[in-house]
Amino acid sequence: KTRVDVIIQAKDADNAALRALLKSGEARVTDRIGNTETIVVNLPLSALESLSKSGLINFISPDRPTTVTGHVEESIGADIVRSQPALNGRSAYDLDGTDIGIAIVDSGIAANHNGYKSSGTLTATTDGYGHGSHVAGLAAGDSNKNSGAYRGVAKNAKVISVKVLNDVGEGSSSWLLNGLNWILQNRVQYNIKVANLSLGTTAVDSYRNDPICVKVKEL
Repeated sequence: KTRVDVIIQAKDADNAALRALLKSGEARVTDRIGNTETIVVNLPLSALESLSKSGLINFISPDRPTTVTGHVEESIGADIVRSQPALNGRSAYDLDGTDIGIAIVDSGIAANHNGYKSSGTLTATTDGYGHGSHVAGLAAGDSNKNSGAYRGVAKNAKVISVKVLNDVGEGSSSWLLNGLNWILQNRVQYNIKVANLSLGTTAVDSYRNDPICVKVKEL
């Protein structure tokens, strides 16, 4: 007697045999996704087997709920992997980015943002566009606000802002090349192990010749 809501990807949602089969199982079509062959159906569990054997559908799945999975660290599983248990004689330890330098190659970082109140070292530049601050927060943001809901992946990392975009999020390849070269020259001083480039330009030249590709490979 249990009924379920399912999504049916039919071969032909208007097929008379399919509609008759659904009706015989006391199913109710509750929605159709636009003009596609995908329909949402409420039906008894007992009707699933006959539907699956009918040859009239491509796939059937539950109308699963969509939920909020949390902020960055929860969504990507960072909170799970941070605490590493003892294993094979190795002591337990925590992963948190301590002493690791992350170079954010972007529009700068707003050092006074609440997302960085508890962060490790932050070498900042101004950020009139906001994108660099956003990216830095994903990587290493750490704040006590909302019970730590806005922590990034590596909350105790050192964040180094390499500003290569202006206040409207634009720049040039030469700016980017200078920024990458700066990282190359200063990587030891800041222990830079990660460089994030959430930016780019139209790909025209072969990666063998493109100056950005060449510099990234060198870095």
